[in-house]
Amino acid sequence: MKALTNGLILCLMVMVGSGCLFEGQDNSKSDIRKRVDKGDVDYCDIYDWYGDGTCDEFCKSPDPDCEVQCLAIPSCGPDQIEVESCEDWMRCEELSMCGTTIYCAFDVVTCLAYPSCQPGYEEVEECAPNESCYEESICGATITCQLAEVNCDAIPVCPAGTVENPQCPVIDIDCSTETVCGTTIYCEPITATCQAYPACGEGYTENGDSCPTDTDCYEESICGYTIACFKDEPVNCRAIPVCPEGTYETDDCPQDASCFIVTECNTTIMCTDA
Repeated sequence: MKALTNGLILCLMVMVGSGCLFEGQDNSKSDIRKRVDKGDVDYCDIYDWYGDGTCDEFCKSPDPDCEVQCLAIPSCGPDQIEVESCEDWMRCEELSMCGTTIYCAFDVVTCLAYPSCQPGYEEVEECAPNESCYEESICGATITCQLAEVNCDAIPVCPAGTVENPQCPVIDIDCSTETVCGTTIYCEPITATCQAYPACGEGYTENGDSCPTDTDCYEESICGYTIACFKDEPVNCRAIPVCPEGTYETDDCPQDASCFIVTECNTTIMCTDA
């Protein structure tokens, strides 16, 4: 009865504009939702649609049904699994419903792999200096791979301006290290403090600083000095060593002098030009 009475009153109020709603007309919610102007008439009050269990967003006043309507919660699809967050390596999407947001990943359960190094490389915690290394990643895990020693044929070499000296740690001098394929050497800077002098092997005698061609001779070098080592002469050799012109023989070579050795017939003398 209330709906009919209110409908008659409404008809008088809105004769101009929207027209009256009588029996026989399409007065359904869907029809009214299309035609109604919220600022004109409160149809939800006329037809008792407030609190009827359906959220009517076109009502002039808030419908209490709309406040309790959103009770649904989002859920992942059958080919997804809910995760705490979407990582870069995942195929993942964000789903929101009624103020609740979840993250759904595709095929995440299949990503249980752990990265592995290529053949010839081994996993290490940290890459050694001068080693060949690279990183391998999968399923969010990353490892460092270093060239395996068993497959490494390279040997360390001292850089220019330095010379290898295994005694560096023993005599406590300023040396650098070079490491390749698990082998480490010590490299000492070449300075004027190098006191070593080359020596010929057994059966050979020093004679000058270079070997003439077509002779039984080899050269030996150390600390910036080079000598020529000739195969020893027969025992009946009578030659006597003589210092070259401009130099003189000495028994003790001063530290600041440039000295060298002259040998003839297994007899050796030391010569200096200072």
